[in-house]
Amino acid sequence: MPIQNTLPSQPSSRPSVFSRRFVVIGLVILLVALAGAAIIITLDPFAKNTTTNTNQTISNEPSILPQKVTPPAGTPGDKDSDGLSDSEEAQLKTNAENADSDGDQLFDKEEVKIYFTDPLKADTDGDGLKDGEEVSTGQNPKGTGILRDLQQGIEGLNNGA
Repeated sequence: MPIQNTLPSQPSSRPSVFSRRFVVIGLVILLVALAGAAIIITLDPFAKNTTTNTNQTISNEPSILPQKVTPPAGTPGDKDSDGLSDSEEAQLKTNAENADSDGDQLFDKEEVKIYFTDPLKADTDGDGLKDGEEVSTGQNPKGTGILRDLQQGIEGLNNGA
């Protein structure tokens, strides 16, 4: 009688290589997708480099932005200590008891002697942004463009020019 070589079928105690491969591939795809999402959220490559405000573009180009000038305290003949004498304020028709007559975040002397803006108008160029807001973001408060090299004017104001 011939001997048959049959083995009884036993369930395998190891999972098949095929199913393990799908799990590993699935995890790799998930990790790549999460890494991509993190990069997009962090770096935001779709963000624009400029912002538009009522037909005016704010440039990210470096410039020397002015620092806020502190008016001298207790200057005789200058009730509001904004750097303009009371007689100058009378000629300009600005408020001699308010350092920022038009409320635009610039002292009257800054407007008259540095930026050459109207100390009686909060928005000299009429673009919807106050003069002080434009100066603080490096924009020209008298029209389009950006401010550059204002350091000399600021130093002159601080030195009593």
